Amino acid sequence: MPSRTLEQLQQHVARQESDLQCLRQALAERQQQLDSLQRRKQELQEQLHQVEEQIAKVAGTAATASAGTPKPSSRPQAPVAGPTPKQPSLREVIVTALRESGRPLTAKHLAWIAHQVFAQMAPSVLRIWTVDETNR
Repeated sequence: MPSRTLEQLQQHVARQESDLQCLRQALAERQQQLDSLQRRKQELQEQLHQVEEQIAKVAGTAATASAGTPKPSSRPQAPVAGPTPKQPSLREVIVTALRESGRPLTAKHLAWIAHQVFAQMAPSVLRIWTVDETNR
């Protein structure tokens, strides 16, 4: 192994210190960017919460407003089956899946997740639906 002179060692140490300083600067910049993104994420989550509250208010007001003035119908209406208290709505399943994943999901993946959730809740209904879909 060739021996290095003191000057060569000093130059090597200076380069290493310079590289270290550049890495520290890059780390500081990334930390600032991360902090900024975390603040932005928090702001967006707060906005999403406000929008969801507004949607809930509008959905609640629309339901009470339409219930107050029934429209006459020429044919009998089929009963609308709403989600049971134990069963989440499809909207809730999708929103929860998107939140928990932390990334965009395809419609196919969301359909698979919804199928899994509802299969646990009403397996006999889903078996009928699956059999019906395969006969088409």
